[in-house]
Amino acid sequence: MRQNLLFAIVGVIAISAVGCNSPGNNKLSSTARAHRKMDTMKRNYGHHLTDMADSAMLHDMAIVDEHFVPHTTELNGTGAARLERMAILLNTYGGIVRYDSRSASSDMVGDRIAHIREYLEVSGCDMSRVKVESMIGGGYGERASRSIAVDDRGPAAAEGSGADSPSALLSAPSGN
Repeated sequence: MRQNLLFAIVGVIAISAVGCNSPGNNKLSSTARAHRKMDTMKRNYGHHLTDMADSAMLHDMAIVDEHFVPHTTELNGTGAARLERMAILLNTYGGIVRYDSRSASSDMVGDRIAHIREYLEVSGCDMSRVKVESMIGGGYGERASRSIAVDDRGPAAAEGSGADSPSALLSAPSGN
C-alpha cells in the first residue's frame, strides 16, 4: 500500500512538472509581460504616420531645391529618401513628379530632372507611368490674399490676441 501511494505521489509530481513547463504555457512576471508589450509597441509605432506622409506625398509629388546638394545636381539624403518612398507610390499609382525650382539656370534644372528620372529608374520604378517635369508642387496650397492678411497683422497683433495659433490662422478672413 505504501509503495502504491509513493508511485501515485511521484506520478502526480511528474505530470505537474511536465504540465507546468510546457512550451505553450509561458510563466512571465507582470513586469516581463509589460516590457514585452512595450517592445512590441516600439517596433510597430509610426505606421499611421507613414500612411499620412504617403497621402500628403501623393498630393504634392514635388521635389524642390532643398532635396539637392547646393549648386549641384546630386540628391542629398533627404531627396534620396523622398524619391525612394515616392518610387513605391509611383509604381502603384503612376503620376507626375514635379520639380519645383527657384533656380534661374535652365541647364541646372534640366540636369536635376534627368537625375530624378535616373534615380527613379534605378529604384525600380516603372517609368512608362511616370513623368518628371519642371512645375510648381501640387497639393492644396494657400490663397495669397489670406497669407498676406496674416502677414499684415504682424507679430505685435499676434502676441496679445493669440492670432498666431492654428485656430486663429484658420479663422482669418480670406478676402479676395
